[in-house]
Order: sequence, then structure tokens, then C-alpha cells
Amino acid sequence: MISTIEKTIVCGEIKLIERLAEAEVKMLMHLLDKVEIPLTDFTELHLGYGTVYRALGNLKEMNLVKERSRGIARLISLTEKGTYVAEKLRELDDYIIKN
Repeated sequence: MISTIEKTIVCGEIKLIERLAEAEVKMLMHLLDKVEIPLTDFTELHLGYGTVYRALGNLKEMNLVKERSRGIARLISLTEKGTYVAEKLRELDDYIIKN
């Protein structure tokens, strides 16, 4: 029997929440209180480079982050949508901790 998640993946209709893995959530939360950070700052989260690049691709595809170059540096920031999602994740995190 195929689960609901498997059906949505097979149909190509992956919902946003299903695409937010641990790395994506960590990166969104890390960006929330910052205007813009270099891509290399995500190493503070103890994520491997492959994980960071894969998660960044997912976040960009979902229009949650944007990237620009300054010299050789890749600078990452939240989009308006990304800020909203990160704030909701923080609210959920705070609620779970308090209750």
C-alpha cells in the first residue's frame, strides 16, 4: 500500500511541509534574525557542505531564500515568504518548549 506522502511524491505534488527536512528548518531559523549571511556561515549549524547545498536548492526552489553574489562570496537571505515561514516555525518551537 502506498502512503499519502509517497502518492504526493509520485504525482509530483510535494507539499512545502514535506520538503522541509531538518537542514532546511535549521537554515531558516539561523537566517531569521539576520539580514544576509555568507553561505559559509551555515557551517555553524554542523551541516555538511552537501547537505547545505541540497537544502539551499530546496529553499530557493520554494522561494524561501534568495542568493546574490558579492565578489566570490555567496550571500543568502530570507524572502518575505521565507521570513513568514521561519517566524511560524519559531512560534511552533516556542509553543512546544513552553507546553
